[in-house]
Amino acid sequence: MRDENSPQSAAPLTEDMIVILKKNREMSLKNLADTMGISKVAVLKQIVKLESGGLVERRYRNSGRGRPSCFFKLTEKGIDSFSRGHKELAVEALNYVEENFGREHIDRILRMRTSRIYGPYSEAISGLDHPKMVERLMELRNADGYMAESRSLKGDKFELMEYNCPILAISERYGEACSVETDLFRKLLDAGVSATHRVVSGDNVCRFLIDYGNATRVSTGDK
Repeated sequence: MRDENSPQSAAPLTEDMIVILKKNREMSLKNLADTMGISKVAVLKQIVKLESGGLVERRYRNSGRGRPSCFFKLTEKGIDSFSRGHKELAVEALNYVEENFGREHIDRILRMRTSRIYGPYSEAISGLDHPKMVERLMELRNADGYMAESRSLKGDKFELMEYNCPILAISERYGEACSVETDLFRKLLDAGVSATHRVVSGDNVCRFLIDYGNATRVSTGDK
């Protein structure tokens, strides 16, 4: 069990709890304690701090008999703490482009962005075998703030999970951002890539199924 009484552990415990709640959407006190390897009392101490900062809220759910069960989840402020960049400014800029030049230019701008990403990403994964390629892509996405995880499946298939979306505000307004991202992965990995879950659709994760047995080449260059 972690040393929950050490002053040095307070900040990491708080950060770990925020990340865990981000990945799991909502959790009970027991689930949090078990996952973090600390006591329920220690969890509650961290919860109180996060609640006072407006980052976490409680939800009560009737489970039949007895008292309602209590669950904890991140607030909108807590979720926004993962975002990077000036999201409002980015959305306003795209709105301006759409209003003055047309919706088709939004797709062009988004593909220009992925074209810039493609170069360094491609160089980083070049020459790697499939498992290492997916693992390296996960590391690159983490460096860009996506809270990514990956794992191998059967038959030369993999899944890439992204628990944070730094461009969520853009994706909510312009769904093209999601399809352009999927196209980027297809071109980078030279594999079939499908998005089975999307944060913008209400899921707690963006999940991509990668299938090297079903490669589909897609150009992510400018249209």
